[in-house]
Amino acid sequence: MRNLQNLNHEISRLQQHWDLLSDKLTALEKQRILETRAEEKFRLQSLINEIRTERDRIDTELTTLQDQLAKTDSDTKGNAGQNDDPVLQELIDCDVAAAFTAGLLRSGPIPIRNTASGSFDTPNPYSDWGRIVDPKRVFDRERELGQILARLGNGMNVSLVGKSQVGKSSLLTLIRHQASRSLKIPAERIVYLDMQLISGDADFFGCLTELLKCPETPAYQIARALRGDRWIVCLDEIEKMKYAGFTSEVRAQLRGLCDGNNAPLTLVVASRTPLDQLFPDSPLETSPLASVCEEIRLGNFSPETTERFLRQRVEDTGWRWTDQQIRDLIDQTEGHPGQLQQHAFQVFANRTERQG
Repeated sequence: MRNLQNLNHEISRLQQHWDLLSDKLTALEKQRILETRAEEKFRLQSLINEIRTERDRIDTELTTLQDQLAKTDSDTKGNAGQNDDPVLQELIDCDVAAAFTAGLLRSGPIPIRNTASGSFDTPNPYSDWGRIVDPKRVFDRERELGQILARLGNGMNVSLVGKSQVGKSSLLTLIRHQASRSLKIPAERIVYLDMQLISGDADFFGCLTELLKCPETPAYQIARALRGDRWIVCLDEIEKMKYAGFTSEVRAQLRGLCDGNNAPLTLVVASRTPLDQLFPDSPLETSPLASVCEEIRLGNFSPETTERFLRQRVEDTGWRWTDQQIRDLIDQTEGHPGQLQQHAFQVFANRTERQG
């Protein structure tokens, strides 16, 4: 019980720090959008990048602690019966789709700092711009998540394809948090790599082997070192492999590491373009990466999901959308999640208080 208390205390402390950094990010991103001076925009973007890096570090710590908490709680549960917390118990007992249905993974508002007064305004619940690193903030997507987990459970690699800011990176975050429980794989064997930070073949394999906790060696030695293990590797922004510094050889080696029932790696790769178009490798030279990945498309929200998203996010704010406002946002954004967040953020920030 003491270990549970200590873990919960540390998670709470880190979560508060994460929330404060999110507040700063939201305020800075809003300032950057409104700023017209190029020099000031550059300064704000530099600050944003620094805070994002720090927040990602905290997110990694939180993920580790939450995994420890889940294991400790599972051990406690095995020795002492059911958990006293009904919400935690339901998350332990139910599958992913049921957790979404029950609202356990539904989003809540993030406090927004008023930069003029320095105080906190009414929380703006439409602050999730860019990659969402808190799985509780990911909205909907239970169908796509279920499809991906089912394929991973069958040992299949997945290519996640969708427009920019449609939620691919956020879904990878959710996979990292859910796949361990659903697929019975140790959490430390589900890793994420943002390809935007990688500069070439050597850099890629250096980062990959570090994540896989094996020596930096050629691909065939990596396969030998990981023999008998199974790792899920989430590669975000794989378009980067088209840039200078990357060769078709790295894709061929990556394919070798994930091809076959006994392959040590199972991939989930995210891109805006289908892999066969992104990397049109000649099948006469080597089988393309696309041939070993099952493609899943991630599209816009439906009008019904868009309305549900808008209405649920303001449930605890005392403010309500009008039907006309929702119709306008559906027309303006066509349900594109990134655009919807930004448009809704502005409407909510400029709202007049009233009961709907």
